[in-house]
Parts: sequence; structure tokens; C-alpha cells
Amino acid sequence: MPFPDDSIQELCLSGDWWVSDNSTDLNRGRLIWAYVSYPGQEPLVIEPTGRKSPRDHGGAHVQIKRLRISERKTYLDLPTAALSLDGNQCWAGYRAKKRPCLVLSCLPFSTGLPKSREKMMAGHLKTSTILVAPYYGGDQDGTRGGFPEEFIEGIRHARCPQLFYEQLPLSSKVRISILRFDHLQTIGSHYNSYKATDYRLSDDAVKIVDEWFDWYIKGIISKKGNLRQYHDLIADFFG
Repeated sequence: MPFPDDSIQELCLSGDWWVSDNSTDLNRGRLIWAYVSYPGQEPLVIEPTGRKSPRDHGGAHVQIKRLRISERKTYLDLPTAALSLDGNQCWAGYRAKKRPCLVLSCLPFSTGLPKSREKMMAGHLKTSTILVAPYYGGDQDGTRGGFPEEFIEGIRHARCPQLFYEQLPLSSKVRISILRFDHLQTIGSHYNSYKATDYRLSDDAVKIVDEWFDWYIKGIISKKGNLRQYHDLIADFFG
């Protein structure tokens, strides 16, 4: 489906927005699938209450409670391999959904230290992560909340730096997708954390998304670049 005539994809890019990429290597602009949590919800804590059986260290009975930042955590000394923790840690629970996501950064973590020195660091301090922004379905077709049509037009016309209008190259009933910079998340680099699609943004498309993301972070549109050009064009035609 072609992009609308008044979209930044149509007005500021002469080439392709999405291009094919079936490589196994991740790069910026790659479209992937990942489970991402819903922000803005009260966090939950998962606490083990006992083993399934006295000799079973691979499973446990648990209870789910509200996680309060001001509440002093009680350390439960329950040696269960399936839910092992240090004294100042907890298992937090969040509602999540499998969504298409855009990779914004995937640089592998590097200390620059000799291997002998790096081995002295805890494993979690050396773990590489992937920074992604999730896509939400924009259509209001009765199967999802979506966004009102007039609001989608405002998103498309660069009136909301947190949101970016998109049409994904996936086999789906969803026509319009909204990229949410305000829902940025890191996911693990383990192969079970994500699944790459066969698409990525073109190099020129990545530059435009970078400009939009920079606008969201700094609150100012650069005086040069495609976003400024698009913003001025929309102002001239739509006020």
C-alpha cells in the first residue's frame, strides 16, 4: 500500500522506505518481533512461597503482589534454583505483548579490557542489549483501540514528537502502524529475545527517523534536514 501523499515518506524520500534484508545480522533500522511490556502500569512482584516438593529445586509455588518502590523488601530465604535471587533483587512482572519493533541501537557491549580483566566482571555487567521502539496498530477496526482518524493525521503531519506514522511491510490486516518513541525499551540480545523480519529501513529512511527521534529527545526540530523541510511544507499547506 503506498504512503499517503502528505506523509514524510512520500514527500521527503525519492527511493524505497523499506528494503529487503534476510541476513541474520541485526543493524539499526531492522524490523523485528519482540515481547515488549506496557508502560504506565503498576509493577508487580513475583515471590516464591515454597517448593512444589521438598526435593524439587526446579519449580516453586509463587504469589503475585504489587511492587511498591517505598516498601522495604523482605528477603525470602528459599533456595529454589528456578527463582534464585540475591538479597536486593526481585522478580518483577509486567504485562507484555509480541509486537513489531524498530531497532534503534544494537552495538555490542565492549569494555576494551584484556580478557583476563574482563572475566573479573559479573556477567550481567557485560550483557549486550538492543534498544527498540515498538509499533502499535493505528486502525480502529473493532479489533483494537487504535487512534481516531484526525489524530492519525496529526501524527503524520509531525504534530507529536513521541509518535511516528508508519505502514509496515508485513502480512497483516493492520494498515496503519504508529511507532512510539515514548515506549522505548531495551531487550536482551539472546536469540530467544527477538525474531528478525526480512525488512529494514533504507539508509535514507533511517536518517529521517533519526531526525524525528532527535526532535523527541531534545524538543527542537533541527533547522536543516528532511524533518524541517517536511514540517514547513505541512505548515504551508495545512496551517
